[in-house]
Amino acid sequence: MAKDQGRLTDTPHPGYLAFIGLSNQDQESIIHVGIVESVEADAFTIIQGNGLPDRSVVTRTSYRLDDPRVVDFAPFENES
Repeated sequence: MAKDQGRLTDTPHPGYLAFIGLSNQDQESIIHVGIVESVEADAFTIIQGNGLPDRSVVTRTSYRLDDPRVVDFAPFENES
């Protein structure tokens, strides 16, 4: 839906959805979604459920922006 609505971006912002893939930036390989909590110069942190190391709790995970598993970002709805 985000793709169809033109909301995908490669720039994260707090509150955006972060789409995480297997090992390459291919939208067909998205396996996880988190909510961007914070953004640094070259990294971002997401809040997620069902993540490692304990799938039974909500966790935080940081990714570098150049991590090949990072597919795209999107706001929850169209921004006006």
